[in-house]
Amino acid sequence: MILNNSDFKKIKGIVNKAIRDSEFNNHTITLREIDKFDGLRKYNLIELKNNFKNPFNKIFNSVSKNQLKSKDKFFHFKSYEFATEIINKKSIQVSNILSNDENDFSEYSEFYKRLGLFTKLVPKNYCINRKESQYEKLGISKIEEERKNIFILCFTKKLNNKRFWNEYASNDHGVCIAFKIKEFNKDMESFFDFRDVCYDNGYRFDFINQINYFFIKSFNRNIFIAGITKFSKFYKRNKYKWENETRLSFDFNGPYKNTLLKEFKIQEDIESERKYINFSLDTNSFLTLTVDEVICGRNLSDFKVNKLKDILQINFPDATIRKRE
Repeated sequence: MILNNSDFKKIKGIVNKAIRDSEFNNHTITLREIDKFDGLRKYNLIELKNNFKNPFNKIFNSVSKNQLKSKDKFFHFKSYEFATEIINKKSIQVSNILSNDENDFSEYSEFYKRLGLFTKLVPKNYCINRKESQYEKLGISKIEEERKNIFILCFTKKLNNKRFWNEYASNDHGVCIAFKIKEFNKDMESFFDFRDVCYDNGYRFDFINQINYFFIKSFNRNIFIAGITKFSKFYKRNKYKWENETRLSFDFNGPYKNTLLKEFKIQEDIESERKYINFSLDTNSFLTLTVDEVICGRNLSDFKVNKLKDILQINFPDATIRKRE
């Protein structure tokens, strides 16, 4: 099916109606932002151009704020042992998104449910032989493959949240490290993301499902927006809003894989099967994070506080250290 000018106008109408019915109704799309999608027909996709005028990019930026220019502190909670190791080595581990299953088992796949792109959630070899109905129950989906190669480091802006001190800082025997962005390489900005997480009650983005419904009904094609799927890394259900999370993210699935591999070696903890990369707090090509302050838990011994103070003085002499009140 080759689309004509009348079809493009209909596409524009479908998109704009769905957006106007949503909370993001100040964003609209023009005909210029609908690609001719040559080469995408075999995938049954309608592509919207990936540029700053794209309303979906504007929506993404409005709900998932870019924090690269922020002067705020970003807090990261750890046990005393891990905090000491981070400060001593001037390096922190960034784990793949699969490591967060205890937090939210549907990490990264949740937003695809809002998009309506369910094909990425279905195992690739789900049905081996349709005629004989032979099914492979253990097959993996495209989403599961992607999750293995997405690495995130989580921060919060809430220092005095009891749940963080109890669950992530060993019942107040641990440490909170306050990081600040010292600088970032603008030339490398496309290779990583440092954004706030968007929390959703499950309905804010139903307009995308509405678009997909009418696209399939009218043209037998799904929507495709280059770049918007990265939003999945910054989308969580509203039950986690208490975390007030900001994430540093590296995606080894995309076109920047080779560049990222030159900087970071993907390693694996054999015991836990957790994959991670070591992110230097001193020198790397992307982003320089520095330790600005160390806040020790109420139950941390004075001996450990003083030991940590000595290590901090050597590696981050401008940082301060205190015990929380």
